[in-house]
Amino acid sequence: MKSSVEIMSEDLARFYDDPLGFVMWAFPWAVEGGQLSGHTGPRPWQDKYLRLVGKRVKEHAFVILYRLALRQVMVRENLA
Repeated sequence: MKSSVEIMSEDLARFYDDPLGFVMWAFPWAVEGGQLSGHTGPRPWQDKYLRLVGKRVKEHAFVILYRLALRQVMVRENLA
């Protein structure tokens, strides 16, 4: 049986390149009595921005991962 931390980690990992999906998952949209009760999602400009960020992450994912891996090697080898 998975721990709650493992389940949460897997849920969050789904949104690596999907910030809009994360926002829709993480916030209580349209919950009666809540701060977002009158909203079904982000404002149009926020939606557009989150989609753009997701697109950019997808386009540059290899570069980001490569730089992170290189940085880890440098730190491990005391080259940083």
